[in-house]
Amino acid sequence: MAEKYVVEVKNVVVSHRENVALKNISFNIFAGEFIGVMGPNGAGKTTLLNAISGLEKLVSGTSRLFQNSLAEEYGFPVSVSNSSLG
Repeated sequence: MAEKYVVEVKNVVVSHRENVALKNISFNIFAGEFIGVMGPNGAGKTTLLNAISGLEKLVSGTSRLFQNSLAEEYGFPVSVSNSSLG
């Protein structure tokens, strides 16, 4: 059986108006792997994590967490309300 990705990011592009925050980012993370996201202020670290979690609108590409696109499954942007937090 083929091992599944926990996180799959393919050719992700995110832009805020004319500023391209992420350009053609691709990587996969398998279960049990640990990664770090490093870079200077404004490099796109938070934008990347928001794109994976479905909180950031992608210009193009796909982002999946546990084989699901949260933005597709729950609609963009994924909404979080105080009542759903417990």
